Amino acid sequence: MPGSPPPAPPTHLPHSGPQSAITTAWDPYPEADLGVWAPLIDRLEISHVTAIEHVCTPAWRIPPRSIADDMFFHLLAGRGTMTVDGRRTRIQAGDLVHWRRGIVHAAEHDPGQPITVVALHYTATVEGGAQLHELLGFPDRFPLGQGHPLEVVSREAAREYALRPVGWRRGLEATLARLLLTLARECSNRLRPTADVARLATLRRILPGVQAMRETMANPLSVPALARRCGLSEAQFRRVFRGALGCSPVVHLRRLRLAEACRLLRHGDATIEHIAGMVGYSETAYFANAFREAMGMPPGRYRALAAL
Repeated sequence: MPGSPPPAPPTHLPHSGPQSAITTAWDPYPEADLGVWAPLIDRLEISHVTAIEHVCTPAWRIPPRSIADDMFFHLLAGRGTMTVDGRRTRIQAGDLVHWRRGIVHAAEHDPGQPITVVALHYTATVEGGAQLHELLGFPDRFPLGQGHPLEVVSREAAREYALRPVGWRRGLEATLARLLLTLARECSNRLRPTADVARLATLRRILPGVQAMRETMANPLSVPALARRCGLSEAQFRRVFRGALGCSPVVHLRRLRLAEACRLLRHGDATIEHIAGMVGYSETAYFANAFREAMGMPPGRYRALAAL
């Protein structure tokens, strides 16, 4: 407003001195209402990021499937439709689609306007276990519009993954963090955060056990051993774990193993037998059966079809 005083400089900046003036007149960021989870954004952990840009042919489609990690699907050109958990939605250039792990989805495009898309698989957790998209309530689609700055971010992720320069893994994690933070800051009106202080407290109680599960996947600790890591009895640990993550420790470990197996199948040439051992299955046949039951197809077929 005319005549309004300039905004006070942030208190964390040093004072201007005789040799330089500190710049404080920055355009503000949008206000983001993330509830109790806002302070935890700085503790975000990102891993298993892959990014590939696809220029699709008219014959392209994704049949109904589920995936073991989470995925952004950034449409750069074209248009089509997607179905997520039975919900059918039109998608077009400028949309950033989000597909959650374990949720059946499918997609197809208009053959006359085939899509160009960056597919980004990732895992993003808070406090060592809870999925960021669940805490913040990600929608199936962010209608960003063509030319949004995140198009540059998505394409940079694809470039990083394709060329793999020095430090490319850290580069991918940083790029994905940029994307997630932009969504949290600019699209908070489309998010539905879980406003549950009790869940936050329980999550912190089991954090040592959750971290141990991730670190010992190939030779997992018993539930009593995990409980001891958290200073809880086995019964307490099971109850608190379910309250924090919505599933039992056994189910969570299975999900961790499955997500890692899918990552190794998509990006690498290790044999299925070797992958089974890496994720904690001593028998390849048992691993293959567990994988088929969860993903609806054997590991070999998943590897062949997992381009997107």
